[in-house]
Amino acid sequence: MCEKTTENVVEFEDSHNSPADIICTMWKLGDFPAPLEASEATDETNLVNVSKSLSSLPVDSVIHTKFDNQINLFKPFQHQMILVDYSCSFSKDLLDMVNNNSLFNYPLRWIIMNTRELDAKYKIFVNSRVYLVDESVVSLYKITPDKPYIYNQIFNESSITFHTLSDVKDRPDLQKSTMNISIPYLYDETFNNFESLKPSMGDALCKHNYILMLSIVDMLNITPNFHFFRSWGVPDKKTGMYDGVAGDLQREQSELGATVLFFLKDRIRILEYIAPSTPTNEKFIFRGPPLSVVSNIYALPFNFAVWISCVLLFLVIMFVVYAIIKWEWFTKKEELIQNAFSLKPTFVDVIQMEIGALCQQGSEAEPTSGSGRIATFFIFLSFMFLYTAYSANIVVLLQSTSNNLKTLEDLVTSRISLGVEDTVYNRFFFESENGKTQKAIREQKVMPPNKPKNYMPLQVGVEKLRTEFFGFHAEFDPVYKMVGATFSESEKCGLQEIKYWNFPDPWVPVRKNTTYKELIKIGYRKIMERGIQHRVFNRIFSKRPVCQNQGANFVSVSITDCYFALLIYVYGLVFALFVFFLELVSRKVKQKFNF
Repeated sequence: MCEKTTENVVEFEDSHNSPADIICTMWKLGDFPAPLEASEATDETNLVNVSKSLSSLPVDSVIHTKFDNQINLFKPFQHQMILVDYSCSFSKDLLDMVNNNSLFNYPLRWIIMNTRELDAKYKIFVNSRVYLVDESVVSLYKITPDKPYIYNQIFNESSITFHTLSDVKDRPDLQKSTMNISIPYLYDETFNNFESLKPSMGDALCKHNYILMLSIVDMLNITPNFHFFRSWGVPDKKTGMYDGVAGDLQREQSELGATVLFFLKDRIRILEYIAPSTPTNEKFIFRGPPLSVVSNIYALPFNFAVWISCVLLFLVIMFVVYAIIKWEWFTKKEELIQNAFSLKPTFVDVIQMEIGALCQQGSEAEPTSGSGRIATFFIFLSFMFLYTAYSANIVVLLQSTSNNLKTLEDLVTSRISLGVEDTVYNRFFFESENGKTQKAIREQKVMPPNKPKNYMPLQVGVEKLRTEFFGFHAEFDPVYKMVGATFSESEKCGLQEIKYWNFPDPWVPVRKNTTYKELIKIGYRKIMERGIQHRVFNRIFSKRPVCQNQGANFVSVSITDCYFALLIYVYGLVFALFVFFLELVSRKVKQKFNF
């Protein structure tokens, strides 16, 4: 009867084909899956013809010859194609019941035989899949309830070709019909500046989605009627009704939300998501902490092997010098006793001389023999190179930042303070995130018990980010714009990010069961495929400021940087006092017992 060509077009052997033959071809072209339910009249001729044609297809068919005021549909609905013979006695009652239950909508497919037109009362809109089959095939739909049907010719009796069925390809022109669109914004500056691509301090996400929405408006040829809100949508705990954009879609007062919303269980119940447009850009932003905050910088200039080599060098030199001094005192004891600057043959004096050489401070007492002076020269020479390398590394380490903070767990255990930009959606999502680590951050850092919550305006958070060891959770675009305007070049270095939310990227929302869902979805896919979304995103959103001269900056040394050096001093002082106490006790004991 028919066969497919490489162009996905069916060619018929002749131009006279029965409705049953046409239905067979429509099934092959329309990718209609099984099972198939057919409601048929009692006309035995049509019934037999359709049954024969359907029997050649890999589908399950159910044929009804009576109407009992209900239609039994298999699930899922997208696996349904329903045939109705318009000439049978109960067809109008059946179609009225279908119309009252809004069953003409996607994803059900309807083929109505033996008619070329339908009553205007039926709610067959742009998302419907309704085909009228007589000696020709047409698809029909309405743009709005008050407008007439639009008929798309798919096949007629004079044609020898039957092109692939497309439910959306021929329906993108909505003829300037009005569509209500919900738009959120935070700042008053944005309200009169939505279409501008010039950098601004806030609402980059809102502007990005607004501009993409304008492309959808042009594609579909609609007249937008905007509803503006200061909130994306927070539910009322008593009524369950949302405010903002989500509430407008929930109340079916808008068809499209020109923004993105996160996937929440309660939201999925009241609206539908169609496409991604803007990735998640809310993160903790902080300057990498100075290395001295998280590590002992005085141990970092040399690795473990070099430290071991230094200790061995110190011990070897100590024993060599001690042996030389011991020999000097053995051979020239009387002469050395009269010299106040001669080094005495004790380990304490030798160690004291080595420490003086190690710190490049010299020593009063030195060996007097030639071998002793050669050993002293090489002591100072070797320690000079070590001292120079150590000092150079310390200078670099004082200007370095740490990258040890990589996860949320690191934020919890570190000494960093955290704050959150004070917006409606930040408060909602921060208090609804129940992950173990997220909960610890919320309870210990952001909302500590018996203390004020760390929600703050954008300007305050960015200033704390500049002057303190502080992490600020906010949309990165306004933060980076303010960083570029207020931070010095050295302060821009070491900026890091950690994502807090576990939610997947938000998607564009539409009203539940809207007739424009498929059209809008395909429109957003075209925007992404053609690079419009990528271009607008790069024009509007700021990137992390580039650190250009990190090594050329002057860095003041703080008490924190000197912590371990002061710790050595404190330990030495405590040890000295302990030895002094032992000496006092020893002297008292000697005096008492006349030792």
